[in-house]
Amino acid sequence: DSSTGQLTLRYGKVWVYRGVDPFNKTPHIEAQPFAPQRRYVNQPQLENWVPGKVTFQSRSGIEGQTWVGDAKDFKQETVVIQILGSGYSEYNANFVLRCPNCQYVFNDVLTEASQTGGHKILVNKLSYRFSKPKRFDVIVFQKDERQNYIKRLLGLPGESVQLKGGDLYVKNRQDNPRGDKDSDSSSSDEFKIIRKSDYPTAQSSLWIKIADTSIAEKGYNPVPMWREVYEKGSDLDQNVKSKWWQWLPREKRWSVNNLGATKPDPDKLDRVAILRFNRKSDNYYNYNGRMHQAQAAFFNNGSGSIEIPDQGDLESTIVGDKKVSFQVEPSQNPSGAGWIGAELRDGDYVYQLRFALGKKRANAKTTLFRVPVDIDRDYPSPNRAIPEELKNQKVESDFTLTLGKKSLVSFENLDDRLAVTVDGTEILTLEFSSDSKNLRSAEQTDLLLLASNATANFEDVKVYRDIYYAPYGTRHGSSSKLRNQHDTYTIPAHVPEGVTPSNPAIKSELNLDEYFPCGDNNPSSADGRDWGSVPQSNMMGKAFFIFWPAWPTNWQMGFIQ
Repeated sequence: DSSTGQLTLRYGKVWVYRGVDPFNKTPHIEAQPFAPQRRYVNQPQLENWVPGKVTFQSRSGIEGQTWVGDAKDFKQETVVIQILGSGYSEYNANFVLRCPNCQYVFNDVLTEASQTGGHKILVNKLSYRFSKPKRFDVIVFQKDERQNYIKRLLGLPGESVQLKGGDLYVKNRQDNPRGDKDSDSSSSDEFKIIRKSDYPTAQSSLWIKIADTSIAEKGYNPVPMWREVYEKGSDLDQNVKSKWWQWLPREKRWSVNNLGATKPDPDKLDRVAILRFNRKSDNYYNYNGRMHQAQAAFFNNGSGSIEIPDQGDLESTIVGDKKVSFQVEPSQNPSGAGWIGAELRDGDYVYQLRFALGKKRANAKTTLFRVPVDIDRDYPSPNRAIPEELKNQKVESDFTLTLGKKSLVSFENLDDRLAVTVDGTEILTLEFSSDSKNLRSAEQTDLLLLASNATANFEDVKVYRDIYYAPYGTRHGSSSKLRNQHDTYTIPAHVPEGVTPSNPAIKSELNLDEYFPCGDNNPSSADGRDWGSVPQSNMMGKAFFIFWPAWPTNWQMGFIQ
């Protein structure tokens, strides 16, 4: 119920098939049969029904791939048969879930045992009596007489707030007495991007992990997490078995040996070994894992990826802000000119990182620099020429990775700021200004691992994407004219007449006693984007600790960041 936030579930006993799709060897779970032939266990029409007389269609998407379920794979279970307040009135036993690591989509059944309570939290109700709320605080406030809300604080009094391309922009009006003392917003006519790197405690909880090589996959998703590709002119077939990169499943690590990649012509640069992140970084939240089958009608022929970024929108939003971290141990650099690194792309902005290896030398520099967009994505060219207008976007350091020693490396693009960290120490940063409103496709957010004339092992390779602030909340997600997530949103939350994706909402300001809240579960959050600002008088306190659930199998106790 959108007015109360309550969800009413109705349960009943049905036959549930829990077998295996013989065509792709993946789990197949289905409540049988679907409406209108609702075969509940206690209904008379079930007396003559025999489990096993049901034909299933493979989720591979290939016509004619069907099988008859084995009787032993049918069980009577208490499942959700109807959801009230969700907009669905039909039979609702079957849902789909997406694995947060491999992105494979499973069909599942919502059972009575699946239902769990929410977090129970502690709130410091004295905190804002002695200090003012700060940006990115997790606040508790009274929305109306019936319920309290918990959201993250984005906008401060006297500011204009803008959500654009997933990022937060603010500006501080001239007559705001708080000024720059409590606000990091700009007092000019221009909106300023808020970099969450200035709030490291909050940012640590806002990174969302989307891939992790330390987690063993079962092979349900045929799309590999990482895939070797070859640079243009290498005369190597993209479909051949890995040439320089090798995945060692027992050790769960990638090994690269690019020592034999030196070109015979001294006037040409050495070939580069390239490993591409092969899955997309979209605005999907694990918290919203269960989706009704009607919302997941867009299966991608069994590839394991579906388009459910925003609870029913038919178009996935690709997130450009990413971080890759890994343990790396370089072992050989015989020429002294070898390097390892990575490349991150966010739309038209592409940046490459190269680590110098071995002992420090006068000409051995670790560099972070901008490169032009690759002309041929299928055959990348890491050594492509850099035009004059991009050459000033470069920083370097005397730091080198030690041969034979493991180092924890992090390379991130966050809110128009690049940062390179080694063993917890930030060694390189580079800020830039992009047009965040431009739409990104999966091909425009490439992530590559690179190596040239060196050998190294990469372990615990993890990929994260940043929180994506869409310009509308739960209600706007279903009814607003702002249907494109890349529209600009500026409070107030109502959509004025005439606002379209090409004509974003008007700019407005918070009053001097108002705050702008937004939920971390951004695609499915009713918050300030829907009903506007929160007055100072409604603020109840700062949430600081989760004390439940605290079961050994579901331990979520901890401080709120």
